[in-house]
Amino acid sequence: AVVELGVLHVADALPAATVEIWRRRAPGMPPVLVARGQPPGGGRPEPSEADGDGATPDPAQVQEVLRSNRPIASNSAGAGQMLVPISHAGQPSGVLCTSSTQPDATSLERRRLALAMAGQIGWGLAAVEALREAGPVAARRVVPAAARGAATEHVADLAVSVGRRLGLSDTESTTLRRAAEVHDLGLIGVPAGLLLRPARLSREEARILHEHPLIAERLLRAVPGLRDAARVLRHVHERYDGTGYPDRLAGERIPLASRILHAAITFEAMVSPRPYRDPVAVDLARAELRRVAGAQLDPDVVVALEDVLESAPPAWARGAGDRKQPFRSGSGLPG
Repeated sequence: AVVELGVLHVADALPAATVEIWRRRAPGMPPVLVARGQPPGGGRPEPSEADGDGATPDPAQVQEVLRSNRPIASNSAGAGQMLVPISHAGQPSGVLCTSSTQPDATSLERRRLALAMAGQIGWGLAAVEALREAGPVAARRVVPAAARGAATEHVADLAVSVGRRLGLSDTESTTLRRAAEVHDLGLIGVPAGLLLRPARLSREEARILHEHPLIAERLLRAVPGLRDAARVLRHVHERYDGTGYPDRLAGERIPLASRILHAAITFEAMVSPRPYRDPVAVDLARAELRRVAGAQLDPDVVVALEDVLESAPPAWARGAGDRKQPFRSGSGLPG
């Protein structure tokens, strides 16, 4: 399912005439073509066990991308081609190949988007494989596979600090940390093109995005050690005023851990750079937290978060951007 979603999302977002995903079968073995597809309307991706015959990319180039973990872009005969490594935690497991006749087929912007989408596919494959193999040590296997680097650690540390100020027990704090460490898991089912888009989403695009808490809950619910975290993630995008998703819960009907995690995600998103904007200065991010308290966020959680930022500001936030304009609603604030 991750491979099929990846082909369809990449073909639609770039856009590309043809998209292929190749995967490494085993060390020393040649990669295999596992899916090929076109933009929506051009047919669903067709799984294949072909050894490369008739494939768009040169199999030798696919091997080189796997070996070097670096992309290759080329233009010839009016067609542009990109081969981008699919990797997780620095380990390549496959190659995303795109071809297009558009003039900007290999532009810097499209290369960045292809790299982002290949990273999303690699992360999704790693997380799903960890879930599939989950056993007695399920939580320890799934959390590293679903984590997305420093930003995940920042959110988890901040959320736990806020939780302690609000009186969470050790068990509740552990659940909150586990939820924070996999809070992006549901984005496996969301096109990276939507996640990177600076403009306001259409109603249909918003509907797709709003599925991700449910996807995360379904994936985690069956994993021993992560069932409580699954409930936290289901409600992490509920708004305090009851206008959030997926269940439109309001106030204290929203689990406290979900309210805390929502605030931590919101702050981290503002003070971190995005492909479409610079990071926001901490004082402006704090002002935005206060502005949305009582509507998007729990006012008590915002007070506790500000206390943490005042008394023990995390090192990763101190160097946030010096952007002086007020943060504009809809320009990247999650929720």
